[in-house]
Amino acid sequence: MTIQLQNAGKRYRLDWIFRGLDFSFEESKRYAVLGPNGSGKSTLLKVLSGHLTPSKGKVVFMENGKEVPSEHLYRQISYAAPYIELIEE
Repeated sequence: MTIQLQNAGKRYRLDWIFRGLDFSFEESKRYAVLGPNGSGKSTLLKVLSGHLTPSKGKVVFMENGKEVPSEHLYRQISYAAPYIELIEE
């Protein structure tokens, strides 16, 4: 899967967390998201995983040359973080 950011930006109220991002994340490659606390790393990861929509621009998810519909992202992407709780049965 390829994840493409196209002029993507995210803001909360009047503050931009990030904006104007153009980047392509390729399958089988590794990436590091670095920055100080509060710099938008978690927000960026939530946008990349489809948990948040960008305020500007778009995120395109591609698999085998075809765009993956947002309702099917759960089949391709998982996201784990210390602040996400799992429901125990």
